Amino acid sequence: MVRNVLTLRALRQVAATGVIVATMFGSTALAEPADIWTVGGGGIIEFEDGLQYQTGDGGPAVQATFVSPWGVAVGADGTIYVTDVNAHTVRMIRSDRSIDTLAGTTRGFSGDGGPAIGAQLWGPRAVVIDPAGGLIIADTENDRLRKLWPDGSITTIAGGYQQSPGSIGDGGPLREATMAKPYGLAFAPTGELYILEGGRLRRVDLSGTITTVAGGLYYSGGLDVDSYGNVYVAESHALWQFDLLNQKTLVAGRNNATGSVADGIAATDARLDGAGPITLAPNGDIYFADNTQGRIRRISGGVISTVAGGGDEAAATGCRSATRPRMQGAWGLDIAADGSIVISTGNLVRKIALGDLPCPSITPLNPTRILETRVADGQIGYSGPRPNPGQTVVLDAARTGSPVPDNATAVALNLTITGAVNDGYVTAWPCEATQPITSNVNVRAGQTAANAVLVTLGRSNTICLFDQAGGDLIVDVTGYIGVDVPYQALVPYRALETRTTEARWHYYGDKPVAGQTIRVPISGWGVGFNAVSAYASAVVLNVTATDATADGFVTVWSCEAPRPTASSLNVTAGGTVGHLVIAQLGEDPTNTFGISKEVCLFTQSGTHLVVDILGAFMPESTYVALAPDRVLETRAADGQIGYEGARPVAGQVVTIDVPGATGGAVPSTARAVAVNLTATNPGTPGYVTVWPCGADRPLSSSLNLAAGDTQSNAVIVGLGADGKICIFTQGGADLIADLNGFFA
Repeated sequence: MVRNVLTLRALRQVAATGVIVATMFGSTALAEPADIWTVGGGGIIEFEDGLQYQTGDGGPAVQATFVSPWGVAVGADGTIYVTDVNAHTVRMIRSDRSIDTLAGTTRGFSGDGGPAIGAQLWGPRAVVIDPAGGLIIADTENDRLRKLWPDGSITTIAGGYQQSPGSIGDGGPLREATMAKPYGLAFAPTGELYILEGGRLRRVDLSGTITTVAGGLYYSGGLDVDSYGNVYVAESHALWQFDLLNQKTLVAGRNNATGSVADGIAATDARLDGAGPITLAPNGDIYFADNTQGRIRRISGGVISTVAGGGDEAAATGCRSATRPRMQGAWGLDIAADGSIVISTGNLVRKIALGDLPCPSITPLNPTRILETRVADGQIGYSGPRPNPGQTVVLDAARTGSPVPDNATAVALNLTITGAVNDGYVTAWPCEATQPITSNVNVRAGQTAANAVLVTLGRSNTICLFDQAGGDLIVDVTGYIGVDVPYQALVPYRALETRTTEARWHYYGDKPVAGQTIRVPISGWGVGFNAVSAYASAVVLNVTATDATADGFVTVWSCEAPRPTASSLNVTAGGTVGHLVIAQLGEDPTNTFGISKEVCLFTQSGTHLVVDILGAFMPESTYVALAPDRVLETRAADGQIGYEGARPVAGQVVTIDVPGATGGAVPSTARAVAVNLTATNPGTPGYVTVWPCGADRPLSSSLNLAAGDTQSNAVIVGLGADGKICIFTQGGADLIADLNGFFA
């Protein structure tokens, strides 16, 4: 078993008080499991010479790939250490959910005395945090234990030593002991190291002397030690306890292929098949993998139950109830300080919540202003005169006073330019990257324009805003994406350009005409790893229509589905408008033959179209893309939806009951929704603000309107406690809202 022993001891000591355990696990130490989600793996799978290899070092762990993650150890600070048995490496998922390789290159043995990152391992199956510092690694196929020291170097601490015939080194120093395929490691609270190898359970005492505790153990890898020094070992059909006198007691199973697979029975009456890794909770509960049954199980008070797996769903994807899916075998398992269970399964590292830990999702915020360049309105995050044409404004998204944490991977913003000096645009991107040839907001001279932006954050958390038009900039943050959310944060890049005056992308021919549909390849298209994964379930786009021949609209959707009736953006003759669009992608997760998932763009009137890719949600994410659905229509002539009465008047607030309007397609527990909001026929110039009902109306705008104007904008807004969103119209206007998806 794999854990930070000093942390475990501290947890067990406070567990005895009956005070802190409830805080860690929710209302009770025996809290039922809630959800399961991925914390590592799921990125773009890469092959070389027909073999898969790991990717993603230096980036978010949920965008990385593992080959065969195996042993798992969780540190006091939440850092997760994972051995990859077929990549022959040891990797670290930091508490900020970035990932790096600590040890291993290719299969083999080399590197002792040097940097672990350059050493060779062969099939490492277990890792444990050494209370003295560093890690102990079971270098299984090299028949060795190796230590990764705090300075990053690696040495052999057992195995590879020539003993006399018939001797395995018992009674001598650990360094002189032989090792036969070590596969389980655990430290006792008092500091002794326990090892499973060669069908034996062995102990290394505080003097460094090694002895054999028991032999004849069937391979399992399940090993842990409780606060009293009792050792727990999993065999295929049984869990055993070895006490301080080395007496062996059956804890679970019948030591054969009989018994019941039911929950709620005595653990010793249960049938176990392929019992694997074990971890002990601070309150003494035992968690282990029952791999043939495809479950993670718990023994509490001698009674066995299922906490994950055992369901009817074919795969454990997405953030969902842990008992809904059937589960692949779990080869590593540990308990974290927050009370969650971390497992390795398939090619993923996943977390099982115990208690009220929430699924990682977008965190909606009541819109908060983090940039204001206008002197008259009180500058925020900026000082100086109005930005000039061509000026770049640097915004610290996580500065003091901002609601965005410094470990967020992306932020949802409403970006506004007002008093534009020239016709032009504004581009937002992470300052660590080169400025892309993309745009987020397009504006006419003297006018005001706004758009929603979902922008990647680099390590500095700074966003660069290139103000090509010149004009005052206003930024309101509406939410952020945390480190655990399976979101592929990309530097923006262009996927479609129909204009002949610009470098064209994925289009040939004349300007698109009224009624034309254009297909745009999405997955696999980009530069290196800055590309949408073939497995992405939704893509975040900025779609721009310019030089329209007539008033009309553009609809964006997955080419695998029928075209919906809702619009993604509305255009006016001769105008330019850009919108953030989150579009669902098709189901087929393959690019085996170079086939890319595509989105389709239908233009009602002739217009040039530009598409920029901002990011993508993976199937594991909590974003659920829906076919665009109109949930609000206040115009009587168009058939009112979700509203009755005359056009909303100045100062009126219109509410949308999102779960009710969608017939339950959006659950009441959803955290946020992606909405395309349009305001038309305004009574007077003014603005429109969207926010979660129940919160105070923020001093921000989602749309800005001139007299007789029609404007639309994409909005990511949290749901109020009752599942409602509120829309305030300052000058009075008809309102239309199309729902594109939600965040669970």
